[in-house]
Amino acid sequence: MINKKKLITAIIVTVIVIGVFWGAITWHQSLQSEELNAPLTIVDGVGRTVTITSYPDRIVPIAPSCTEILFALDLQEKVVGAPTYSGYSSEIQERISSGEVTTVGSFSGISVETVVSLDPDLIVAKGGYQLSTAERLMELDKTVVVVTHQGFDGLLNDISLIGEITGQNEEAESFVQDMESRAQEIVEKTKDLTKPRVYVEYYFNGGFGSYGSNSVIDELISMAGGINVFAGFSGQYIDTSTEEILKANPEIIIISKGAMSKLCDLTPRTIRDRPSWDTTKAVQENQIYEIDENLITVAGPKVIDGLEELAKILHPELFPNG
Repeated sequence: MINKKKLITAIIVTVIVIGVFWGAITWHQSLQSEELNAPLTIVDGVGRTVTITSYPDRIVPIAPSCTEILFALDLQEKVVGAPTYSGYSSEIQERISSGEVTTVGSFSGISVETVVSLDPDLIVAKGGYQLSTAERLMELDKTVVVVTHQGFDGLLNDISLIGEITGQNEEAESFVQDMESRAQEIVEKTKDLTKPRVYVEYYFNGGFGSYGSNSVIDELISMAGGINVFAGFSGQYIDTSTEEILKANPEIIIISKGAMSKLCDLTPRTIRDRPSWDTTKAVQENQIYEIDENLITVAGPKVIDGLEELAKILHPELFPNG
């Protein structure tokens, strides 16, 4: 007569063995699938063809926005280096403080030597100011992907691209869909409303700076139901003057609040105290606001929060509860 306990034990062992065997087959098939997808060839933000032979294990973003995107896609364990930036989330700051992420210089002062010493298999850079640094790293035979964040849609495309080259397609798709949904909700709410003229200032030190038609901020203002007073100027960043700003007569003035505004002591009060600025409708009606620069000037995942903040300022009647 068969011992029931032995029979039950044998069945359990058999099930476990089959489970382990099947799991091994599935894992192997998954690896084969990844291998079949490699090499992956993409075209980056500056038109360069880049071939990714395997998903990266050591990633160094050299722009704060790229760091933010990588963390948003749950790739923090693979980020080994990043530029300094005071506006990082607490999670990024903690990993830098603990030494898990090495600082590689500032956005405009990246240490190529430090980046190379971290032995990255992927470097993510931002076009424009960082292009020369990216080219130096390419000359050292490093795999570099350049993104540009050209407009809101461009940012979403960059997030999708980074997800694709890191094997985080599903995470990127989910994140992009959420941003698109939140943005569309704002656009629908504001599209038929009167659009106030908006001036955003990010620099004040004997001169003024703002954003042109190729900037993410220009697009955010439009999506939030406003008109950028410098939408007629091409480029992302523009130099302007008191004369041009007074001529534009903004109805709302927004300060990009952060390191630059602190350095220049830029506050709503300093704007109100400027000679002749009391002729603008914004100053006359005390429509001067501050928005954290991390939400609007760093074109990363947080811009969707910046869009919502802009909409609340431009059309407070739509958000009675703040």
